[in-house]
Amino acid sequence: MNTKTKTLIAAFAMLFGADAALAQAMGGGGPAPGSADSKAVARGNQEVNAEYNRQIGAKDRKGGRRRGPVAATVEDLVAGTIVHGNAGVTLGTIDSLDVTGVIVAAPGGKVKVPVDAFGKDKNGLLIQMGKTEFDAAVAAANASPNG
Repeated sequence: MNTKTKTLIAAFAMLFGADAALAQAMGGGGPAPGSADSKAVARGNQEVNAEYNRQIGAKDRKGGRRRGPVAATVEDLVAGTIVHGNAGVTLGTIDSLDVTGVIVAAPGGKVKVPVDAFGKDKNGLLIQMGKTEFDAAVAAANASPNG
């Protein structure tokens, strides 16, 4: 080997040797960017997701509150049950049921109401009708055909 080649090799050795020594002195012994332990990262993500789901689940179990009325089921429509109007006023009570609807008894008589018109909320059964409107429907249902 000639002197130029030896000098070139020595220069490269010093250059790369100095970089390694400098990196160690500067605390560069950690993992290179993008070379994290994927299993540890996945475990961390699973723990975060599990905690999130636990908190959301805890909120779902609190109170079971309904925000408003929901549709009543046939099982909710029982004879003797009070029926309220949309303002919470008592309109009447369920007298009976048949395949075409629910008979609601009120002070002015009885009227047939479709099953799907009933809802329920924290106060019980209701229909989306005011007292005046309901009383008019009862009066019309109980008017004599002769006038």
